[in-house]
Amino acid sequence: MKSKISVLFLLTVLSTNLFSNEDKPVMEMTMDLGCGFYVGSFYNHLKDDGAYTVTPTLDLYFSSYISSWLGIQFQIGNGSVIHPSSEPIEGVINYMGIGPFFKRDMGEFYLKGWVDAGFQQPTMSLEWYGSGFIEAGANIGFDLSAANSISIGLKYRTQFLQSIIIYSKYDSIDKNDNLSSITPSVGWVVRW
Repeated sequence: MKSKISVLFLLTVLSTNLFSNEDKPVMEMTMDLGCGFYVGSFYNHLKDDGAYTVTPTLDLYFSSYISSWLGIQFQIGNGSVIHPSSEPIEGVINYMGIGPFFKRDMGEFYLKGWVDAGFQQPTMSLEWYGSGFIEAGANIGFDLSAANSISIGLKYRTQFLQSIIIYSKYDSIDKNDNLSSITPSVGWVVRW
């Protein structure tokens, strides 16, 4: 699977030279720092277990332009669940996804929206939450120079295709327990 994603990303990078404008950057990297707030049934699960319902997040987005307003981005990110006594639930959640983005330049600032899908790999006592995930988000960015920007964003992330084993592992959860979060973030953007 990793080789398929690598080939797809490489083809996207190569195709950017065919479709993008010469004066526009063809690649962009965003380092997004945020605070994720768990929502829905997973929030209730964490609250019942005495765990914190917020998480620090760090997401890296590698964007490749197909045109001046459209492209493909690859995401690597993480979040966590923290419990004061490390039991009964705690762990780190790693995300890896790919999807399209849309960007609209408006002079000194821009608007960017995206939808990514991929896999989440939790660790420790969260391992039963391993599944696919989908993320939708939007940023407003402010250009510092032609190569650098800062951005402020909001994203929603939720899992799908979770294992049915999870319901036997945790007796206290209902069948709709879904690892979902809303994350406001601040990012630093580098273009080349």
